[in-house]
Amino acid sequence: MMANARRKIDEPRAKVQTDSIVEQIQICNLADELVRKTQAVEQSEAARSADEELLGRMQSQCEELRVQPAAAKVQLAEVEGHNRRTADRTREKLVVRVDRCLRGYAHLEVETQERVTLRELEMHATALMAGDGQSRRRVAKRLEAFLSRSRDAIANLKAEGAPSAERLRQQIMRLRLKLLRPKEKAVEEKRRQKEKTKTSETLPKPSSAGTTGEETTSESEPNFVLTVLLEIPSTEPSLNLDQTAKKPSTDYPMADGSANPRLLYSQPFTKHSYPKYKGSGDDDDADSYIKLFESVSVTKLEIINDERKENLLDYTERFQDLLDRIPKTGPGSPFSIQQAVDWYVTELTRKMETFCRRGKCDTIEDVIASAEAFETSTLNQRGRERRDSVGRKPKGGRRKRRGATPLSEELSLDEGSASSEEEETSS
Repeated sequence: MMANARRKIDEPRAKVQTDSIVEQIQICNLADELVRKTQAVEQSEAARSADEELLGRMQSQCEELRVQPAAAKVQLAEVEGHNRRTADRTREKLVVRVDRCLRGYAHLEVETQERVTLRELEMHATALMAGDGQSRRRVAKRLEAFLSRSRDAIANLKAEGAPSAERLRQQIMRLRLKLLRPKEKAVEEKRRQKEKTKTSETLPKPSSAGTTGEETTSESEPNFVLTVLLEIPSTEPSLNLDQTAKKPSTDYPMADGSANPRLLYSQPFTKHSYPKYKGSGDDDDADSYIKLFESVSVTKLEIINDERKENLLDYTERFQDLLDRIPKTGPGSPFSIQQAVDWYVTELTRKMETFCRRGKCDTIEDVIASAEAFETSTLNQRGRERRDSVGRKPKGGRRKRRGATPLSEELSLDEGSASSEEEETSS
């Protein structure tokens, strides 16, 4: 009985123990599974945060990509503005180059002739400073005659400048009206017809013969456009100071290095014929080229007259100073050779003064010889440069020699009279 009772008690106890062991095993398994799930949750949270960061970066990149087209447009506008400014600078350089080509040769001839003539007179006057009273009086008379002629020349230039410039402006206005584009010309004609109809409706219409005559004149006048622009009218032939300015430049190109302006005289100059001389171009370039000729032709006469007046005024002041230094009556206090040399050297240009100082000139003859050598070397160098520039051009025209001006003829007559007076005094 006791054994059966124990057996009955032990069986439930063993069953309870086995159940508790199973439960402990299940608890351990559940704990392990909980740990694994928590780790998975942590990993998923980390992945979600990484995805959020990636999404933020992608959104920022999208915003940057949206901003890039606007920045590209702004940059494109800047580049276009830079290109436009570059084109404007190129056109300005073209204007300056053509201006220099048009008046370079004439200015060179005028400057060379005036410089050589006035320099010879100055050298001769300075050489006679150290002479006796008779030579001083003769120099004073010649200087007074030159001053009077120079004042008359300046007055004539001032009187001729205004009407000549006005005539050039009128010619340019007529040329500009003829070189308008067909559309602009039609619009201008319509506007004028409307104004005429508003003012008076009883005016007769122009006949066909009149229109054909206008067309023939408009077709014939552009053939002489450049000759009209390059010629400078002169109202006083006795002065003849604008003789060199009337000659067109043939040693310099206009728009192209291989083009010769002499070829343009026989052909009408319009914006449609401009690309033939440049090689390539459009209407804007042609318009700018036409405006270029307008500005050059308007300012050409004024610039030449201003430079000539400044040159004459400069030499007038210098000769007036020399005339004030020379005693006209009585023996006076004669100049020493060193004083004459110092005055002459200090009144020269900077380059020529440096050249004479380096040569250690002690007498007037040495100074004059050094100045003549410097002038000769400068003129020879310019002549070589001009010949080289002409040799590089395949169609360069030959330059015509300019005849003697009345001023040089008068100076040569004065020198001849002075030499005859010296021969008489010596005899």
